[in-house]
Amino acid sequence: MVVALVVIGGGIAMMGRVGNAPSSGDEEASSAGGLKAPAGKYAEAPLVPTATFNVSEKLESGVNLITDIAVIADRLHAADSEPVDDLQTVEEIIQFHTRLFKSVPGGGENVDIMRNLTGDNERNVALINPDHPAINDRGELVDRWGTPFHFHQISSRELEIRSAGPDGSLYTEDDILMEGDSAEEDPVES
Repeated sequence: MVVALVVIGGGIAMMGRVGNAPSSGDEEASSAGGLKAPAGKYAEAPLVPTATFNVSEKLESGVNLITDIAVIADRLHAADSEPVDDLQTVEEIIQFHTRLFKSVPGGGENVDIMRNLTGDNERNVALINPDHPAINDRGELVDRWGTPFHFHQISSRELEIRSAGPDGSLYTEDDILMEGDSAEEDPVES
């Protein structure tokens, strides 16, 4: 599927291409609206909206905040949630960034990733408000115990996210780790 980002007025629309290129023979491939294309020829379906995200706030810095995504960050450190939920929230925001920019936020270090997520990127788009309470005065995203999350880039599209847990020390028994789509307490051997 082809995904395009279109900025129109006060909103950003994610657009997806419906249908696939035909595989072979005299088969027909379906596309948007039930249109058919002869096999052996690449018939592109029109771009159709898959989701629309409102840019309802232009920040003083000139960055466009996608509030529909930034609101996801409001779940961080919620009293009625668990620490693993915080990692899943961060993962959800990073997954949206990955779909939008075709890679995880660059830089490797927490502060670099947060710069990217708060609008210092080629599209001038923020997915998290730079004034979010989970961002410390050094610009790092912190866990519910005030320790910066640790990010480790696995590939251009995958990022490991780790919370040091209540003891504030990385790579100890109480760490919470997010790899791919699952968060779990890290079984670190002592």
